[in-house]
Amino acid sequence: MQIFGKINRTLVCQWRHLAWNVSKKLNRDWFDRIRFKYTTGRRLDYNNPVYLNDKLMWLNRFWCSPLKVKCADKVRVHDYLAEKGLEGYAVPLLGVWDDANDINFELLPKQFVLKCNHGCGYNIIVKDKQHINKAEIRQKLNEWLKENYGKIHNEYHYSKIEPKILAEKYLIDLEE
Repeated sequence: MQIFGKINRTLVCQWRHLAWNVSKKLNRDWFDRIRFKYTTGRRLDYNNPVYLNDKLMWLNRFWCSPLKVKCADKVRVHDYLAEKGLEGYAVPLLGVWDDANDINFELLPKQFVLKCNHGCGYNIIVKDKQHINKAEIRQKLNEWLKENYGKIHNEYHYSKIEPKILAEKYLIDLEE
């Protein structure tokens, strides 16, 4: 089963690389329309958004707000929730770092999740820290910090987030 996970990660990396190269050549609108057609099988119509995906694409394209950036940032959203008196709804932070080499794994609990705050899919779930390769994790996190997720995926609010690494409490899987 592990081989399928590796194949899937490889395909995701290849898709990101392809998307990055294509997005440099096409303008943002064309790229969004092509990606939307490919993923949904439907034509994207910004003037008449009907389905939820259409409306989300419209919001992504035209709604520019500092709140959008703040809430997309997995670190700063904790401040926003605290301002609104909703801090109990956020997964507790265990630490925030600018560089993966600064992470002291000895101070983290047995189970935790490492993430980058400036995109989607930048997650490493650690169920038992005794069985991890710290050097490999540090390398992967530092690679992610260098990526401009917003430019790659035409979600430019992510480009306005200062990249950081965060550790969150591991939420227990109910199926285990």
